[in-house]
Amino acid sequence: MQEISGRRNYNGFNYKDYLKTKSIYGIVKSNNIKLLTKNNVNRIYKYSINIRDKIREKIKLNFTKEHASVLIALLIGDKSELEEDIANSFKTSGLSHVLAISGLHVSYIIIFINYLLSKLKISKKISSIFIIVFLIIYMIITSFAPSIVRASIMGIIILASNIFYRKPDFWTSISISFLTITIFNPFSILSTGLILSYVATISIVIFSKKISKSKNKIKQIAITSVSAQILLMPISINLFSVISIYFIIANVLITPILAIIITLGFILVITFFISNNICNPISYILDYILKAFILIPKYISNLPFAKIYISKLNSVNFILYYLIIFVLVFLKSCKLKQQNKVNLRRYEKNFLKNKTYKKILILFLVILISTNFIFKIYEVTDKTLKIYFIDVSQGDSTLIITPNKQSILIDGGDFNKDILLPYLLSRNIKKLDYIIISHFDSDHVRPGCLV
Repeated sequence: MQEISGRRNYNGFNYKDYLKTKSIYGIVKSNNIKLLTKNNVNRIYKYSINIRDKIREKIKLNFTKEHASVLIALLIGDKSELEEDIANSFKTSGLSHVLAISGLHVSYIIIFINYLLSKLKISKKISSIFIIVFLIIYMIITSFAPSIVRASIMGIIILASNIFYRKPDFWTSISISFLTITIFNPFSILSTGLILSYVATISIVIFSKKISKSKNKIKQIAITSVSAQILLMPISINLFSVISIYFIIANVLITPILAIIITLGFILVITFFISNNICNPISYILDYILKAFILIPKYISNLPFAKIYISKLNSVNFILYYLIIFVLVFLKSCKLKQQNKVNLRRYEKNFLKNKTYKKILILFLVILISTNFIFKIYEVTDKTLKIYFIDVSQGDSTLIITPNKQSILIDGGDFNKDILLPYLLSRNIKKLDYIIISHFDSDHVRPGCLV
């Protein structure tokens, strides 16, 4: 039994925590392995995995490798075969969420199935039961990815409320889904996908109230994109150290295409099990749509200033950002209640009327801003020589920060951007004054990386 290594560098990727989100807690190495039983698994799980493998196999036979990897990611949530340049183009253009199955994908699935069943004149109650069963199977097929489980459970609760004639409540639905996920695996709370999925959903619900009033689809998509980023922005900066200024344009262009791909994709999956003669024309049409779907983020990611690297926020700035957002939302909510002549609760009235609350809030903001200012002064006045040895796997890399705040990098491994660049940004290094290469072996510097 071997313990899994954790974080290798300051603020770096923690492989140990990542595996915990997958319910993996150690590595076992053995020279002798004996198979005791076969097919000793739940039948529903077995059939679901067989369906997953069948879908993957059929998609690979009907599409090129590039298009097949994207379609597999969109339909069954498997991004293992997704090419690195495609994943990077989606990330740079602010479209990473599109490749992760979430509420948007699940809503398209529910709308599509509901439309089919309505055409067959099936009652709404039976349709809801059928969709609930489908979503449960779909969660199994997609290996219970946190974002899929979150969206599916919320969908199931809304559908169940319709069956039992109860009014669905967003906060109840999202709380039950979160509780369900963390009961089965408490370490799911460390999952990046889960954090982004929940924060984005809550942010959209809080800030996108104007969507229901607007009939303009483009405006709806734009408002949704901006709303999601309000609460996501600090988390995204600390996770990826990158922001995209074209994310609104990218989302407006890609969202309608995504709806078509999801709809045609599930029609194609159904035809796989019926006839090849039917699926061939659908595959032909879907192939062209996938080409446009991949081309948009590639083009946007190559635009000037498409990717802006930014240093990670410290804890004070992080708290300050959310505190300001909370206060603004709370004040807006109270004022709207007053305008609509809704009775305010006692703490809301006190917050608006009692000056003590305002004084405490102002004092807290002053303390946070002052603390942040003190940290900045300390960073500027600190004259300590700092030497950091960076773990870049096979190669060597050392960062030196002189008392005069000059940054010197000695070697860079193979200049792996997934390790070195995030590390430099986490240390608040925005430029390097000197780069020293000890020799030009590939484990010390990648040829051409300094050009």
